[in-house]
Amino acid sequence: RDWRSLLRWCLPSTSEIVAMRFSVIGMIPLASTLSPSVTASVRAGNVRLETSGGVVVEIHPLWLRERCLSDSSVDASTRQPLHGFHEVVDGLLASNATTSATELVVGFSDGHSSSFPLQDILQEWSGFETTPVQSEQYEPPVVQTWNASLRFPPEVTYEQVFQPAGRMKFLSSLLTIGMTVVTDAPTEAGVCSALASNVSTLRPTEWGSVFNVKTVPDAQVLDGTGKKAMKDLAYTPQAIGFHVDNPYRDQIPSFQLLHAIEHCTCPDGLGPCPTCSVVNYAVDGWYVAEKLRQEDPEAFELLTTVPVRFENNGGDGGTVIFAVKPMIELAHGSGGEQRVVGIRLSPKSGGYAPPMPIERANKFYAARRKFSEMIHDEKHRLTFQLRPGDIWVFDNQRVLHSRSVIDPTQGARFLQGCYMNRDGLQAGHERHARAAAIANPNWTSLAETTPSHVESMASEYSRVVQQPLAERLLAMLDSQEATGTLGQPVTLREHGLQAATRAVRAGEDDDIVVMTLLHDVLESTTAVNHGGMAAAMLEPFLGEKATWILRHHEVVQMYYYAHHNGGDPNAREALSSSEHYGAALHWCEHYDQVAFDPAYPSLPLRYFRAMVHKVVGRPAYWWDATHPLRTASGAVA
Repeated sequence: RDWRSLLRWCLPSTSEIVAMRFSVIGMIPLASTLSPSVTASVRAGNVRLETSGGVVVEIHPLWLRERCLSDSSVDASTRQPLHGFHEVVDGLLASNATTSATELVVGFSDGHSSSFPLQDILQEWSGFETTPVQSEQYEPPVVQTWNASLRFPPEVTYEQVFQPAGRMKFLSSLLTIGMTVVTDAPTEAGVCSALASNVSTLRPTEWGSVFNVKTVPDAQVLDGTGKKAMKDLAYTPQAIGFHVDNPYRDQIPSFQLLHAIEHCTCPDGLGPCPTCSVVNYAVDGWYVAEKLRQEDPEAFELLTTVPVRFENNGGDGGTVIFAVKPMIELAHGSGGEQRVVGIRLSPKSGGYAPPMPIERANKFYAARRKFSEMIHDEKHRLTFQLRPGDIWVFDNQRVLHSRSVIDPTQGARFLQGCYMNRDGLQAGHERHARAAAIANPNWTSLAETTPSHVESMASEYSRVVQQPLAERLLAMLDSQEATGTLGQPVTLREHGLQAATRAVRAGEDDDIVVMTLLHDVLESTTAVNHGGMAAAMLEPFLGEKATWILRHHEVVQMYYYAHHNGGDPNAREALSSSEHYGAALHWCEHYDQVAFDPAYPSLPLRYFRAMVHKVVGRPAYWWDATHPLRTASGAVA
């Protein structure tokens, strides 16, 4: 009998909400989701909402009044309140309250009356932290914690970050997984800070807008006094254990970027290898903290309440920077829940414990040891290697990072790093999410789709994929000229044209001619089973005989050459029980195996264009009205 019960009673099931969801992210149609049996009354000046099932919620009048969006309460264009907290009548009470299917109307003791969307009130009551008043909608990305089973960080190319879909993927990864690797960035100094400034706001420190991670002290210009050697354990070849950067600051930098400008590489692009042994490690501190909460609540409580001191001497020994904070930081929800929002763990920055009674100190040090052991446990960490042009971007309040020993004999290693703020990423994600919601559906699994979604998909697949299929196939054949002759007298393009020309001149039907034209169109992609692959691609549009010949022509064709390379020329006899076997023998003998004559007068590619359009323009699986794939997305218009 609390507000969660009320919301569950008033709103439909998850599947119903999915089915009614607007394309604008986070919006749900009101009239169809709320029950008219939610009633309102006033008790002791407070608004009381009650369902016919007996669920009751009591709301303070000021809680409602500060959400009033009337012209006398807020600026219409910004929804920003016009009055200070002290300007509302002291002791304000609710005088009356009524509900309809969609609205809650409240009269106040100062004579003011406010109308509220009932859906908005109930949603904010159940989700206070993610239900803004000054914005029409907001659907934050859902955090996904992880361990070593993630295997590898998500990736997006540098070019994609500057395109809408790629930018959305980049921002979503950072706000859900907590990290991503941007690949193929220019290997130039300054790219790190430029990217940070583009996707959020840059967070400079005393070290400047960027810092340079090499195996020597970082020379920086400070306050016009000249270059000073900024020293840190990171500027040595030594291995570094898991840590977050700058825990000694009152406001720890939100996100870190590490750009590999110079770095050794391994042949497989993954590493490590004998010529490039240094690797990076990452662990999700939020995942480990929640695991600690489950396994050892007392240890978790100590690390969230005991403030420890983190320190730094400014890098040049000229000052002191420190912060006294617990190692695990929590946010307190409106319902009393506490979620992990920050990790401060960095042995190189101290983390000195305060004076405590011996018994409490014993428990604290045991809790700290256990948390550190869990952080360094292999089953929680990712191992990967940066390549030149990679920018590793990660949540510095969540993802702890470390590295192995650097071997100076394996070439120069130069990473340039910088920091950026979380709020800029959140704002950018919401902006792109809204733009994407207008242009794209907002379902994330096929189980959520509606008939209109499927109809829309089928239409788009038809327009973008199926309708241009004929031209795409012709272009694939045309591109085979560029692969050369591959040790044969003619190119694969000429071979296809010549074989199809022979089939046309022999009077074969359109199915056989088009199949012949395209029978080797995938051989420049893979020589092995190229016929089977082409048959799978063209089967929906060809007749049974043409598909059978295409699928098996490699084995039938071996009759003419397999004895030269240790194969069995008669392997095709295993196929002789098929009714199409004789047609395949004829096809190979008269069209395929003879089509390597550089002097043969083949028809031009444009001669076959209309024929290809006709064949692949048929409804998919036209030859079987009951085929299950006839209604697959893209097979229907």
